[in-house]
Amino acid sequence: METDRIRWNEKHAAKTGSGDPDLFFLKHSDSLLPGQTLDLACGRGRHALYLATLGHGITAVDISDVALDYLQNRAADNGIELKIVQADLDQPENLFAEQSFDNIVCINFRPPDRLLAILPRWLRPGGKFLWCSFNEIQAAIKGFPVTLALHKEAFLHISGLECLVYERFEDHTGHRDGYLFVKK
Repeated sequence: METDRIRWNEKHAAKTGSGDPDLFFLKHSDSLLPGQTLDLACGRGRHALYLATLGHGITAVDISDVALDYLQNRAADNGIELKIVQADLDQPENLFAEQSFDNIVCINFRPPDRLLAILPRWLRPGGKFLWCSFNEIQAAIKGFPVTLALHKEAFLHISGLECLVYERFEDHTGHRDGYLFVKK
């Protein structure tokens, strides 16, 4: 955890602003249910802040305390209340054991398989999981590990979830795969 936290803290400390929400996210965010939303690997919080302005109750999770501090300050500056959780998503077993969400959003992060197995338990019946990240084409171009990339149609069948939307596309950020699931 500490190595990942330091690496992500360095990346977030070098950034300015939080950026605009992801295009796939914006295209499908109207499919999310009103209520409580979990933003996994939220980074500096661009999606958490956007959804909070629409009335969602937000729990934002990231390993980087630098990113979470930035998010907390932006939220406070804008009168937005949200719950911040610093956690290593590579070790998700004890997270949210007593809590459930109407939606889970995960942008630009490939959850480890054990997190993907747990994730449906965190959703209420009928809850939505909106997920978009870089695929193996982008991994080859940018040289990051292919194990951290999404692969064509590889996640169409996550136990407990039904895939409503799958898109493979290229946008201004790179080659990506996007999914929208509903809990059965």
